[in-house]
Amino acid sequence: MEHSHDRRGCSNDSTGSTVGNSSTRNRSSDPCGTSSDPTRSNIWAKDTADKNISRGSTISGSTNTGSITGNYYVPPPWGLTKAGYDALGTSANIGTLQGPGAKAEGTAAAAALPHAVLQVIRQGITIESFRLEQKPYWVIGSNEQADIYYPHPCVSRRHLVLQYSQSAPHSLYAVDLGSSFGTCCNGNALPARQPLLLLGPGVPEAAASFVPYTRTDSDSVRSSDNASSSTSKALLSGDEDDGDESCVFVLGTPGTTNRLFVIGTGKAAEMALTLTAQPAARATKPQAATLAATTARTKAAAGAAPANAKTAKRELKEQQEEARFLQLVQQQQQLEEKAAAAAAAGDEASAAAAEAAAEAAAAAADALQWQLDSRKRRKAEAFFAAACSFDEDDSFFDRTATAAADTSTGTQRQSKPLDELSIKASLKSLRQEIMELELQKRKGAAAAAIAQGPAAAAILATKTASVTAPAQTIAVSTTATAAADIKTQPAAAEEEEDCLDAFMRQTHDTLNAEEQQKLQQQIDAKRKQLTEYRKLLRVTKT
Repeated sequence: MEHSHDRRGCSNDSTGSTVGNSSTRNRSSDPCGTSSDPTRSNIWAKDTADKNISRGSTISGSTNTGSITGNYYVPPPWGLTKAGYDALGTSANIGTLQGPGAKAEGTAAAAALPHAVLQVIRQGITIESFRLEQKPYWVIGSNEQADIYYPHPCVSRRHLVLQYSQSAPHSLYAVDLGSSFGTCCNGNALPARQPLLLLGPGVPEAAASFVPYTRTDSDSVRSSDNASSSTSKALLSGDEDDGDESCVFVLGTPGTTNRLFVIGTGKAAEMALTLTAQPAARATKPQAATLAATTARTKAAAGAAPANAKTAKRELKEQQEEARFLQLVQQQQQLEEKAAAAAAAGDEASAAAAEAAAEAAAAAADALQWQLDSRKRRKAEAFFAAACSFDEDDSFFDRTATAAADTSTGTQRQSKPLDELSIKASLKSLRQEIMELELQKRKGAAAAAIAQGPAAAAILATKTASVTAPAQTIAVSTTATAAADIKTQPAAAEEEEDCLDAFMRQTHDTLNAEEQQKLQQQIDAKRKQLTEYRKLLRVTKT
């Protein structure tokens, strides 16, 4: 079998620009220094030996741990294939793989497999989530054909596969596909091409599927203290009530990649799946969703057709008006020349008629020119307004020292390593920021409630009764200050408000509601980051 090793440099750039196969390059130009590092040299030697072995085994088909001959990935003999996955739904629904029952068959096939959720976490934020039971296997790699695409120099084209077993009860395994820089699971190196049982009772065929090869120093380091196999106990119990069980995979050399692949079960994993804003990968989109997206695009195109026709009609009208303006100008010039010629010939009547017609053409041209200039001015004003409109909360338009400090803090936070001390410092900082935002929100709500009247102030007092002591002190002091300001107002302010007062009150209420909404959005974002950092802290402690 042909291995998926990437002969590429190892860097911290998560964008992972694709680099060509370095087997044809000079080793002295290797950015990772493989020519001087004995560990890297051993990995390269193993890769070369495996490629020579794979050339002789291409005709024989797949090996025990999966093959890549002719396809991007072929499951091992004990693994569940796409045809077998479709057969699970067919046997459950007693139907075919086509027709209206296809969606029900896919649901039945997913129900037959152990349920698990894969989260892709970057810098403490979940960027993608996947239901693993929706496919028979999931390949993670830097090739665009991968089910989960991760373009990073230290990630192989076929790096890791999450494979379900074929025989019932089905089990979930993780197999490193002989990657160049290895895979770590819960802090331990995962042996290459050896199935690791994640969920389920396991199958005997997977236990005997380890493919031996010439061991190197790097392999001994990777496989030391890691005797996990398919015969050992599963890492995840699959209990729906347990929301804290998870296993974390790190692809490549630890410290070079900044994405964590967390597999979890239970209610916590389901909740994380619902909170993820990013959609599933392009390969996980079911056929019904694809058809729905196509239908939506068709409807959008049909709805955009009248708008496009209206735009074309307006442009045609503008072109006709410009042509009419040029025609009137030429007509005016011709009439003026005719009037001058008639006056020179002594025909006063013809000269007067030509002058009157020239004046009429000039008046029509002036009116049309004013209309064209007005249209151009309105377009320019609209373009200027659209170009200058921005949100005052957008940091891109904020040129103050505070914005620069926030940007610098965010950059430093991203560049820090994700160790236990940095995570604890981030947790402390996030808690402080959440407390400050909540106090700011309560302060604004107190001022708005006092301005609305005693009833709103009483409601706010009942809400502030359950807050912490510092927050309650600030809220009470803010309420007292606002009440004192209202008491010092003259008695004329208590009279019936006029239209201007009502308009100003509504404007202030709208602005306060928008400010409260923005503060709540910031608080929700900080709390989500706090939850993710707590999860990372539990992972680092294991």
